[in-house]
Amino acid sequence: MSHSSGISVSRDLLERFASARANNDVRWIKAVIEEETVVYVTSAPFGKDLKSDFESFTKHLQPKEPCYIIFRLEDAASTVSSNFQRWLLVTYAPDVAFIKSKMLIASTRDNAKKQLGLNYFAMEMYGSNVNEVSYAEYEHVLGQKKTEGPLTVAEIAFKSEANAEVHHGVSREYVHSVQFPMDKQALTELEKMKNGKLTFIHLTVDPEKETIDFDKSGTYVVDDLSNVIPSDSPSFTVFRWKHNFDGSAQDAYVFIYCCPPSSRVKLKMLYSTVNKAAISAIEQSGISITKKVEVESPDELGEDMLMAELHPETPDRPSPLHPSGAKFAKPARPGRGRARITKS
Repeated sequence: MSHSSGISVSRDLLERFASARANNDVRWIKAVIEEETVVYVTSAPFGKDLKSDFESFTKHLQPKEPCYIIFRLEDAASTVSSNFQRWLLVTYAPDVAFIKSKMLIASTRDNAKKQLGLNYFAMEMYGSNVNEVSYAEYEHVLGQKKTEGPLTVAEIAFKSEANAEVHHGVSREYVHSVQFPMDKQALTELEKMKNGKLTFIHLTVDPEKETIDFDKSGTYVVDDLSNVIPSDSPSFTVFRWKHNFDGSAQDAYVFIYCCPPSSRVKLKMLYSTVNKAAISAIEQSGISITKKVEVESPDELGEDMLMAELHPETPDRPSPLHPSGAKFAKPARPGRGRARITKS
């Protein structure tokens, strides 16, 4: 579920950019993401020359604030040029910014560029520190002809996360020195599950501390899942399912990633990114996940669905969800399909 964020450019920013193009009186515009919208922050007129104007906008880059800089490459006097591509889009995601903020700035870039107008941009720059978006770097790119084509969202996110600083918080104990560590209580509960004391562990992600936290646990059967997993926010669940199949006892660990469509965009993206970290932490605890299941609603979960996914149909054995099978699965609610399975 690593997609474009879907965040839109504010009308105010669109109008200011249009005015800057028409009036030739703005050298650069700074924009940030606030409340799931790309908004205008500040701008500056033309200065002495291109170099000094680069230095001008870099002074407005904050140590922990990802942002966009929309920078005009031509001088105000160059109004007779027939080339519409007079602008540079700078995507700035500092190393020490929170990972969720860097994810948003990276995954929103393509959509923001489209809304502003693809034909207006001659090139792009991406940097995690001031030196990478400086005038010297701009000259280097031009001089060496190393201007890259637009990076994909995945490439930008990878570069952003590769150098990310993890903020562990100060009030809780964590046991992994990796991005999005899992708290100690969650690992204690996983140990209980391995020892047969639990069948259900529910995990959440703290967007401020950037940690995977224990939420609740218990001993439940498969029919309880739709009631104990929240339907209004993303979450991770580890479910130990002991069942019979073809006359033999089965013991499966199912990782369930539930991401309701009504969840906020930031949370959807955050959980999508942390998904692999959660699975890795669970497996490092000694639990071997049998199947990874992704659903939009806990109502999709049931014995027939899990049986079909853990034991897919074969020519001599139809799936319990198949019309020719011994069981008939009740239809999902309108708009709900079968669970999507994340391949191991």
